[in-house]
Amino acid sequence: MLPEKIPTHFNLAGEADGFGHKNDLFILAVSATIIYILLSILKRFPHVFNYPVEVTEHNAPQLYYLGNQMLRFLKFLTILAMCVVEVSNVNIAKNNESSLPNAIIFGVIGLILISTGYFIIKMFRISNKNS
Repeated sequence: MLPEKIPTHFNLAGEADGFGHKNDLFILAVSATIIYILLSILKRFPHVFNYPVEVTEHNAPQLYYLGNQMLRFLKFLTILAMCVVEVSNVNIAKNNESSLPNAIIFGVIGLILISTGYFIIKMFRISNKNS
């Protein structure tokens, strides 16, 4: 039911500036699935994460827990952002909308940055408490 030509890229104003075939919608869905799987696998190895503080015998369990929590939240936000873009692409292709909702996209990006900062601050607090 979609037209053959759909938006595939958007400028900062949220307007479509790149177009492709309707089958290109599957690329984003496949990418989201691959990212989800890779992040799920990575979550099992918190000792390989790059922590902003030195990992010691005393703070390792707390840092590994926080690292996993952060990764889980970032995984959720990343998939949420990709779903919003996918739904917006379909709505724009069907002419239900005229542009990508910038408030939602910038909101999700803001949440990613704020949550990362939150977890980094908590890691520093754990490190200072155990010093």
